[in-house]
Amino acid sequence: MFELAKRLFRRKDLPSPDFGKDIERCLLNLPPCTAKVVVMSPKYDDQYYQCEVIADTVRLAAWAEHHASSCSSIQQEDQAARLALPLWLKGADLRDMTPAHVAPHVVGVLRPYLMDLVSQEIAVVVCPVCQQIVEDLSMKRLNERSARPWAWWTSEWSCECGHLLYREDHEVHFHFKS
Repeated sequence: MFELAKRLFRRKDLPSPDFGKDIERCLLNLPPCTAKVVVMSPKYDDQYYQCEVIADTVRLAAWAEHHASSCSSIQQEDQAARLALPLWLKGADLRDMTPAHVAPHVVGVLRPYLMDLVSQEIAVVVCPVCQQIVEDLSMKRLNERSARPWAWWTSEWSCECGHLLYREDHEVHFHFKS
């Protein structure tokens, strides 16, 4: 069947059906896991987040297990990271409270779900200016517009003191089949 796919798509870089080696490579690129995991940080070269989002490892492990079993990607590196994440989290040293940083390929898998992780209290947001966990995170949708089938808005997070923690413009195009 894989040979048929190669002939149909004429691509030399089709993903292998076995993710074992990719998962192993992903795990080898991760630091030792601890009780806390930094799932987003300005250190990760994301231009939209000026804060750190830190997850509780035990809660994140439960989420990651469900996510790995219910979602998949056609991008081989993303899928390997999605499958490796619960394994890495299960091996955590829960006595070590030093936050562990994830590798870029794992950040890419987690990034679309950061608002969910914060809303479900799996993760907390730390303001870099206040240097404290944000207790009352303000999540706003600004400049919301739509012109069917397009929609635009700006997401913005800030702490109680008004420090900007996250800002990103979004654009969505809905395609309806008749």
